[in-house]
Amino acid sequence: MGQLKMEAEDGKFRETDVADTEQAKGVMENAQAGKKGGAVAKMQEKN
Repeated sequence: MGQLKMEAEDGKFRETDVADTEQAKGVMENAQAGKKGGAVAKMQEKN
């Protein structure tokens, strides 16, 4: 997971979380299985 600064409606730039395709797929699979952590927790451990 990473972060990008994106412009909000008020014109200010704020950091938002982003994921690549593999990370997003892991998040969706974990959500479908009712699990917490999983791919997201593993990626956070690496950083």
